[in-house]
Amino acid sequence: MKITPTAVFVPLAILGLFAGAAAANDAATGFRLDRGSESRQPEAPSHDASVADAVGEAIGNADDPGADAPIPYGSAGSINWTFGTGYANDLNDDQEFNIHVALSRFFADDFEVGAELGAWYFDQIGEDTGGVNLSFIFRYHFLHADDYDWSL
Repeated sequence: MKITPTAVFVPLAILGLFAGAAAANDAATGFRLDRGSESRQPEAPSHDASVADAVGEAIGNADDPGADAPIPYGSAGSINWTFGTGYANDLNDDQEFNIHVALSRFFADDFEVGAELGAWYFDQIGEDTGGVNLSFIFRYHFLHADDYDWSL
């Protein structure tokens, strides 16, 4: 497998364009590179709080309406796992099977960066074989429903 300079520099150039657009026109593009409440440290309990209150603050209290809510999908700072499988057939005698897991994070609203690990099995004429791959994923969800039921 030969890696050409184009295969290396084109993805980096695209990433640079996204970063430049965010820095140059962040209000118009909707990019936000702040980390919001994610970087906030928990407050230490006061000395007059009971042990139960301190434990409740440490593990989160579901009854507390002011408790931090999870970061919604598509918002800067949200982290997501993806698990999947795939199958392909050449409509002849060859077929392939795939299973993968991915971890991604939204570094800005609607801009997702992730890594995916996949395992493959190729059932083909001749000797069957397997494979493993690592992919890096850059996605900009430029069109989506407000609740992210779908996105492009």
